[in-house]
Amino acid sequence: MTIEQLAEKIGGNLWTKGSLKRIYLDRGYNTKKMQTKTFIWQNEDGEFLVSCRIECHSQPYEWINSQQEKVKESVYEDLEKILSEKAFVITNEKGEVCDDSGNSVELNHYSVKVFYSKEKAEEYIDEEESVNLSYKEFDKEWLEQEVDRLDEIERANKNSQNIEQ
Repeated sequence: MTIEQLAEKIGGNLWTKGSLKRIYLDRGYNTKKMQTKTFIWQNEDGEFLVSCRIECHSQPYEWINSQQEKVKESVYEDLEKILSEKAFVITNEKGEVCDDSGNSVELNHYSVKVFYSKEKAEEYIDEEESVNLSYKEFDKEWLEQEVDRLDEIERANKNSQNIEQ
């Protein structure tokens, strides 16, 4: 994916000066006393990296640093979702898509855990020791289309119930 395509997908403003390109994002806090500048850039290896700088003279360095890291982490999560071609959904012992407790749910249920890297899915499973969980790998585009399809069916069912009443 090019940085231009990424700028469109992530909703940022592309800035170009010579061979330098950055995607500026409206992330973090901007007030009279605090200014946040967050941008994505691409290194020589083609990897997208995030930079965040918070200027706030009334806060200690440790607080500023922790806030910068939170903003960067959020942007990296968005990048992972955009750039990934796969999605990993948590399943129970029967191989059914499930919630935190291992109860079977539809793919479009709000409690479905979707991860965009195998490592994060495995990390989640390791943390949830009380339930025997696994994951299924899906093509991300297919999964998004399937969730949209199930949402549409749900809306149609609700509309028909309202009409009957």
